[in-house]
Amino acid sequence: MPLWRKYRPETFDEFYGSKRLIEDCKAYITKGDMPHLLLEGPAGRGKTVLAEILRNEFGLGRMNYLEINASNDRSVKVIRGTVKNFAQTARVGSVPFKIMLIDEADGMGKIAQAAFKRTMEIYPHIRFILTCNDVSKVIKPIRDRCMVYKFKTMHYTHMERLITDVARKEDRTLSKELATAIRQVVGGSPRKAMNILETVLVRADITVAEIHQMVGTPDEESVFAMMFSMLKGSENAPKRMKAMMDTGTDPEKVIRMLFGLAMKGDKLDWSQRTVILRTIGNLPGATAEQRLASIVMTVATRRRKP
Repeated sequence: MPLWRKYRPETFDEFYGSKRLIEDCKAYITKGDMPHLLLEGPAGRGKTVLAEILRNEFGLGRMNYLEINASNDRSVKVIRGTVKNFAQTARVGSVPFKIMLIDEADGMGKIAQAAFKRTMEIYPHIRFILTCNDVSKVIKPIRDRCMVYKFKTMHYTHMERLITDVARKEDRTLSKELATAIRQVVGGSPRKAMNILETVLVRADITVAEIHQMVGTPDEESVFAMMFSMLKGSENAPKRMKAMMDTGTDPEKVIRMLFGLAMKGDKLDWSQRTVILRTIGNLPGATAEQRLASIVMTVATRRRKP
């Protein structure tokens, strides 16, 4: 059995998430009811896992729970038909509602979303849990009918603890360096961490560099070296970049790591942080967070006293 499945959380206490989210979910169980939920976050953060925990805690069997992927079944006809068929089957047990999980709801087009919004109103005995990667792609009428929760990146201390705990349960002792390397390459995804750990556990001689190469993620030391070379205007900067690319490093991940290092600010002065964050924030395809960082640094720099 894959590690991500073997150690999949089954209770709220095992779930690594925001304190408020878990407290709210426990309150829903105590109350015996819940609102529609809209869970936002990248893949592998635990959105589907949380939906399954809610199903179990409410005592809903498989007959009272249905999961569909809106990216695969995105037509109006499919969405309406699936919901209608599910709604018309009899409930099993004492819980007065069913739960329908619609994964990747932001994969539905605007017309399908508008039709689904009307469907939400027709069946009051169904509680919908929608997941998405980008909540801005979900129309406002749907957002307004849901409690929205954002799944943040797991804190690095929690991630490393999860990695070392699972390794110990598998009768392996993992060095701090290897646990840190796994944490660095998985982008806050527990599922991805378990997949990488599974490979690491069968390789007694695996190195930190090999872990980074497995997923094309640069190690911080290499990115730091390139960053300081370019900040100094050194001719070594493009050479260091090429060295990373030659090992199969994903350039997009280098940009994200540069952004993270500049946000953190270790070993960088104000002007160095500013030039990196403004440059990244002005790139085509920059994320909202990167654009915001560029705005903040631009305005703050202008307002700083000489």
